[in-house]
Amino acid sequence: MDKADHNEQDPIYQGAQRQLLLTYNDFSVYCYHKGFYEESVILLNKAIKGEKNEKGLYINRGDCFFKLNDLGFALADYQQALEIDPACWNIKCRVAVVHNELGITAYQERRYQEA
Repeated sequence: MDKADHNEQDPIYQGAQRQLLLTYNDFSVYCYHKGFYEESVILLNKAIKGEKNEKGLYINRGDCFFKLNDLGFALADYQQALEIDPACWNIKCRVAVVHNELGITAYQERRYQEA
């Protein structure tokens, strides 16, 4: 929908754009469950480009990064989601799990000060 002539204020356009973002998210969840984490990240990047205030998109992308063992990006996405909803217990748990994994990794690599 980026290349077509459109009125961004038109409710029909806004509804169609919202449905497209939801489709990206739904397909990314499907990819995630099939183990296609990189593909899921690509879809979520497109969704986040269109909707930056949806915590679920950041949580889902953070989960993909976690599965890819890219803990820095996972933590960044979870923290972004936490900025959107500071009271969300599920996000706080994910942040704690990432910090735990980072600590375990640092310990195993004998970086005791970081652990």
